[in-house]
Amino acid sequence: MEILKLIPKCETLTHLDLSDNELKEKFACVAFQQVAQNRNFLSLKLQGNYISLKRIRDIEEILEKNKDHKRKVNIPKYEEELIKLEAFNKIYENTENMFSRLKKEYETEKELFYNQEEKLDKLKVKDATEEKVAQEKKNALKKEDIKLHKELEQTNVEYNEEKDKYDKTVQKTVLKIGLIMKVIQRLQSECKYRCLPFS
Repeated sequence: MEILKLIPKCETLTHLDLSDNELKEKFACVAFQQVAQNRNFLSLKLQGNYISLKRIRDIEEILEKNKDHKRKVNIPKYEEELIKLEAFNKIYENTENMFSRLKKEYETEKELFYNQEEKLDKLKVKDATEEKVAQEKKNALKKEDIKLHKELEQTNVEYNEEKDKYDKTVQKTVLKIGLIMKVIQRLQSECKYRCLPFS
């Protein structure tokens, strides 16, 4: 009986198990009165005692009323938690929208990067092609220069050969002219001698 007196006084006491204690109907009547005085009390187990089923149901009915009262009391807290949850959901939604926007910006930047990289690759290929063409032209010009240099050397050789021939011909011609001049002088001398009058 003493323990039942604690139910109305102790607001933190919410559950009590008194099963299999050989309690009688009188105890159940007192329990009914005490439970009715504490709306925070939610559970009282009396199985295995000498108590009628009707009395147990009466106590359970009081406990159900206590539970309903607790639910009603907790409604403001529930609403407060609901407001917090809605605020959190809004923050989550805003965060998700921001993440979605950032993801789209990332995808756009990524696409621009790939486009720039593709253009850069094309420019590299173009530069490589132009460099190859320029190198080929350079090699062709080098070959042409070597060819022209060889032709110039050959021309110089031919020129020197022709010059030698010309010089030799001039020398021969000068010698011939010298001989002819000597012959002319000799003939003139002989002619002058022959043409002198007799005294």
